[in-house]
Amino acid sequence: VSRDDPAKYSRHTMRIYSEFKSPVPKSGCILGWSDKVGDIGQCPPYVTCYPPGSFPASKVYAVSHCLIQPQACNENLPRVGMESVSSGCVPIVDNRGGWKLLVEHGVTGYLIGSPDEYIEVCTEVAHNPAKRRKMACAGRERVETMFGMETANLQWSSFFKLLQEFK
Repeated sequence: VSRDDPAKYSRHTMRIYSEFKSPVPKSGCILGWSDKVGDIGQCPPYVTCYPPGSFPASKVYAVSHCLIQPQACNENLPRVGMESVSSGCVPIVDNRGGWKLLVEHGVTGYLIGSPDEYIEVCTEVAHNPAKRRKMACAGRERVETMFGMETANLQWSSFFKLLQEFK
């Protein structure tokens, strides 16, 4: 789930999707695909690619177990991460940028450092649905605790109170 910016896609994306093993037939979706993405390879037959804005991202999350998103850029605090984790998807993402704040490695998702590690972890997750479900619950709880309305209200209230003191 992304916009069609080449930096949002790793040149290893299709290799990762193709090479991880699953005990059940694989199925995937890329929302945010166009010619602008560049040459990162052909989508495997079990991955459907849609142009940006074809439908709401929530429809992808509703039928997904994981967000497998290797990227060529650093994300500050990825909104797609909060959206997908809140929807029950386990993030399998780069070990850099804002993902490191959002994901507790091995507990709420996975922070990955190489294409081979992506393949290994995706294979592990595909073979362990009970662990994936547990991680999905832990991830949703983490996002609600760190970024939910109650936390946001407290943080904004404190911020505005601090501003009042400078008057």
